[in-house]
Amino acid sequence: DDAIVAVTDAKLHYNFWRPIVAIRNGADDGNRATAPDAGWTPLIQTPNHPEYPCGHCIRAAASGAVLKAEVGEAPPGGLRVQSGLHVSPVQVVPTIDEWVSSVSNSRIYGGVHYRFSNDVGEEMGRRIGEMATGSLMQSIDPE
Repeated sequence: DDAIVAVTDAKLHYNFWRPIVAIRNGADDGNRATAPDAGWTPLIQTPNHPEYPCGHCIRAAASGAVLKAEVGEAPPGGLRVQSGLHVSPVQVVPTIDEWVSSVSNSRIYGGVHYRFSNDVGEEMGRRIGEMATGSLMQSIDPE
């Protein structure tokens, strides 16, 4: 929840334009070296809120920090992930950090984020997840 509140607050504060807006309006960015491409479309649907920082990235990194506190960086057999939106094959990712990175890259490849936004989202999520595990999670005595 802290990650969602933090990313929403930052998105509304910075109100940064998405790649689709920047690319389609390249003539309006104050740089004569960029040209608009009015027909450019991202591979995935552009969310209807500001771009910066990446929400998927902050959620993945916060979840990753909690998972690492529980099972370590590389769970035996890897981390098994699958899309919840549609039927997809199960992927096995060797480490939690590699999963976080793949979530981040998917937002760039999909055309809805910039690298700097993903880097900031990941760092915010990592810090929030580590804060949560350090102050809220308690070890359970197995006896």
